[in-house]
Amino acid sequence: MNTMRLFLLTALLMFQCSSSQERSETYSPYKSNWTIDGLTLGAGLAVAFSAAAVDDQLTKPTTAEIGALNKNEVNFFDRIAAGNYSKLQMTASDIVLYSTFVSPLALLVDDNIRNDWGTITTMYCEMALFSNFVPSYGKGSVKRFRPYAYSSSA
Repeated sequence: MNTMRLFLLTALLMFQCSSSQERSETYSPYKSNWTIDGLTLGAGLAVAFSAAAVDDQLTKPTTAEIGALNKNEVNFFDRIAAGNYSKLQMTASDIVLYSTFVSPLALLVDDNIRNDWGTITTMYCEMALFSNFVPSYGKGSVKRFRPYAYSSSA
């Protein structure tokens, strides 16, 4: 939950900075609009807080529940992944995940984007709110174990 609070605070700060940014004379296909961006960010924040509430209701399985899992009881299309666990793949997945938060900084190489950083940052925050928190609804409403939980090494 602390990560979400930090993200939301950053998103709000970026939105505030972008709203006070002066427009450059270069052409940009993107335009900020207080009404549209305010509603989008507001909806994104509502999604984030409600998704966090859904996520907080999830209970961690006990060791006995995990020990009782049987790969053969998983539906056929998930069975192929059940029981696969790799510390290396988990680390690689985390690196890719975290790099997606930082990778938009590469756009700052372009002069036009640098000149329009406020609008681009606002759009990124809007997208990030939805893409990071909407999956929590699925996690909270579909009670299933992750495929790696079927591995004794996990």
